[in-house]
Amino acid sequence: MVAQLHPQPQPHPILGAVADARSALTDVRDVQPVYMTPAEKTTALQEITALEATLTDLKLRVLAVSGDVADAAGARDIGSWAAHLTHADPTTARAHDRRYEADRLPNGDLRFHRRP
Repeated sequence: MVAQLHPQPQPHPILGAVADARSALTDVRDVQPVYMTPAEKTTALQEITALEATLTDLKLRVLAVSGDVADAAGARDIGSWAAHLTHADPTTARAHDRRYEADRLPNGDLRFHRRP
């Protein structure tokens, strides 16, 4: 057995979770929902909607702390940077940028909240 001299760094937990979710959804991309029971279809629609909300929340939390990346890219704001990166509508991206803000707590952690 050969020991690794330089172990591979682990991805950030958010990147790992996103990769796992994409992989799981890719695994079922060719599965036909027509064979689901009515109860399964109902549950699937409820769970997919909840998943969309969770993904949107995660996306907005990442956007809220991406000012450093937008600045480094020379973008005028986070929304412009995100729109360019994701090929999204700049107006929509800027609106998403303004939905969350982060406050740094005394212990260094970030607290996220929706802007009024």
